[in-house]
Amino acid sequence: MNLDTVQALVALAAFFLTFAAANLGGVKWMLVRLEQRTDERFDRVDRRLDRLEASTDERFTEVDRRFTEVDRRFAEVDRRFAELGATLTDMKIALARIEGPHPPFLIARG
Repeated sequence: MNLDTVQALVALAAFFLTFAAANLGGVKWMLVRLEQRTDERFDRVDRRLDRLEASTDERFTEVDRRFTEVDRRFAEVDRRFAELGATLTDMKIALARIEGPHPPFLIARG
C-alpha cells in the first residue's frame, strides 16, 4: 500500500463518517420535529377534551337543575291531588249529611 492509497482510504473513511454524521443529524432533527409536532397535537387534544369536559359539566348541571324543578313540580301536583282528595271526601261527607240516613241495603252497596 502506498501513500496515495492510504490517503484515498482516509478520504473515503472521512467521507463516510461525514455522511453518517449528516444522516444521524438529519434523523435527530426529524425525530425532534416529530416529537414537537406530537406534543403540539397532544396539547390540542387536551384543550379540546378540557372544553368538552367543561361543556359536559355545564350540561349536567343544567339537567340536574331541570330535574330538581321537575321534582318540585311533581311535589306540587301531589300536594294538589291530596287537597283534591280531601275536598272530595269533605263533599261526600256533606252530601251524605244532606241526604240523610240510608237503608242498610244501600249502605252495603256503597
